[in-house]
This record gives sequence, structure tokens and C-alpha cells, in this order.
Amino acid sequence: MKTAIEKLTWLRKVDAHRLDLWVLPNERRRFLAQVARRSTNQGLERRAERKYPILLAFVDQAAVDQLDEVVALFDQAVSARESRAESKTDEALVERAKRGEARQLLMDMILPVPADPLVPDDQVGGLLRGRIGMQRLREITSDA
Repeated sequence: MKTAIEKLTWLRKVDAHRLDLWVLPNERRRFLAQVARRSTNQGLERRAERKYPILLAFVDQAAVDQLDEVVALFDQAVSARESRAESKTDEALVERAKRGEARQLLMDMILPVPADPLVPDDQVGGLLRGRIGMQRLREITSDA
């Protein structure tokens, strides 16, 4: 992308984007630009009467093509960034959902104990630690 921008900057410095070749039909300009792309220096010298129109058409077309290339490269870069950000977001959401499921399973184990009227209040903590285990309780609270 950096090289493409440098080329575009150079073409802008020589005012290639301001060339006014309206007297030539579009097809003729494209044809002359194509001739310039395929020609060698010696080949252009042999076309002395058409050398400058060919070169002007080439520079004009190069400015248009280079701008198109820079825009396309920028679009690709933005799309790649967006794709990476989307995949990171999806991974984070999956991880968050897994942690939420683990907490829900833990709540399913915890809630029946304090809700049971047969379990005295002073034994709730001991029962929870016994059923779930201190290690598991520490893991869940450290994730929060």
C-alpha cells in the first residue's frame, strides 16, 4: 500500500490528475495509454509525431489507475481489520458464554440449599462448601 501511495503522490506532484484530454475520446485515450505500456523507449522515438499524445494519455490513465489501486488496497486493509476484530469479538462472546454457563450450573447447585426450609441457617455455609468444594468456589469467585 505504501508503494501505491508513493506512486500516486508522484503522479499528483506532476499534476497528472489535472490533465485535460477531453478532445480525445475515452477509447482513444485508453488505446494510446496501452500503446505506451507496450512500447519501449526506442519504439516511442520511432513514433515521433505521436510520442507526446501517447505519453500524456499514459500519464493520465496512470493517475486514474493508481488512485483506483490505492482505494482498492485501502478497502482490503479495512476489510481485513474488520474481519479480525469480528473474530476476536466472537471468541470473547463464546468465552463469556462458557463462563456464564459455569456460573449458572453453580447457581443450580447453590440455590436449592438456602431455599430448603429443612436446612438450618447456621449449616448452609458448611453444606455449600461440602457439596461444591472450596477449590471450586475460589475458581468461580476469581473468574468474576
